[in-house]
Amino acid sequence: FSMTRAEILILNGKHLALQKALNYVSDEAGKGKTAKKIQEELLQMAFQDIDALQKNTFTVNEFRCALKTCGIDTNYSAIKMILEQVDMNSDGMINFDEFTKIFGLVEDLLAF
Repeated sequence: FSMTRAEILILNGKHLALQKALNYVSDEAGKGKTAKKIQEELLQMAFQDIDALQKNTFTVNEFRCALKTCGIDTNYSAIKMILEQVDMNSDGMINFDEFTKIFGLVEDLLAF
C-alpha cells in the first residue's frame, strides 16, 4: 500500500475545521435534528482541510485519510458509497458543491 503526496499531507494535518463540522453534525444528529445549516465558511475551511494540494477536488482516499485524523476510522467501501451519492458528475472527485451535500449524509457515515 503506497500513499499519494496528498494523503500524506492530509494525515499530517490537524483538520480543525473538518473536526468542528463533523462534531456539529454529530451533535445535531444526537438531538434528533438534521444539520442542514452549517455555515458555508466552516464548510469551505473543512473542504480546504481535505484538499491538501489545492486542486479544488479530493478523492475517496483523501477523504478517508482526513476522517481518520478526526478519529473516524471507516472502511473504503463505506466512504465510497457515500461519495458516490454526492458525486453529481461521476468523475470520482468531490468538488466543494458536492462536499456540502455530504453533511446531509453524515448520519450514514457515523453508522459504519
